[in-house]
Amino acid sequence: MPDRQIVLGNSYRPPSLLAKMFSTLQALTGVRCILGIGAGWMESEYRMYGYDYPAPKVRIGQLDDAIRVIRALWTTSPASFSGAHYRLYAAYANPLPADPPLVMIGASGEKLSLRVVARHADWWNTGAPTPAALAAKRAILAEHCRKVGRDVDDILVNWQCQCVAIADSEAEARRLAETSPLYRRSPDDAVVGTPEQVRDRLQGFIDVGVRDFILRFADFPRLDGALRFAREIAPHLRAS
Repeated sequence: MPDRQIVLGNSYRPPSLLAKMFSTLQALTGVRCILGIGAGWMESEYRMYGYDYPAPKVRIGQLDDAIRVIRALWTTSPASFSGAHYRLYAAYANPLPADPPLVMIGASGEKLSLRVVARHADWWNTGAPTPAALAAKRAILAEHCRKVGRDVDDILVNWQCQCVAIADSEAEARRLAETSPLYRRSPDDAVVGTPEQVRDRLQGFIDVGVRDFILRFADFPRLDGALRFAREIAPHLRAS
């Protein structure tokens, strides 16, 4: 089973270093990894650590170049690349992975970001708030895929939710959710309710193409919510 983090901001590490980190991680663990990566968006974090924060178009262009650099280092030894933002000159990332890590791109911008997904992603990470919103984004992604000669169905859709609260009643689940700062910041994006309600909400995303979930439970670091999800909800979703 592949292992992964969520989505790394491309700007925070040189892509050649990141490629080497992942090839080394995969060699040491023997597990195929998934590199989650995006163009970066949290300006406060950039400013906090003293990183440049260029315009969105530049960050997205950097992401496009970065993935080309990373894939070159995973597949060729030595690897060279010359793009608008990054360059390689006969660089090594040995040992080359027998099965290169999968690339999961977190993106939502319809004109530029989803175009990068269409070109490069094995997986697409999205936090679209509703199944209808996700279906609309995926239709745009399908058009970008058509233009570059790919089938949108070849890109696995991963849906991410920052707050899942499960309890015996909806009211109890709501009280649990309200303990999470992530819920208070964006309550409409949360999945809250009884096991049946949570299952139905997630099934709606499966119905429009989601095949993988990243879920953060409101009671973390306790494991009650995650274990209840594994027992009472995951088997139904897996069967669907």
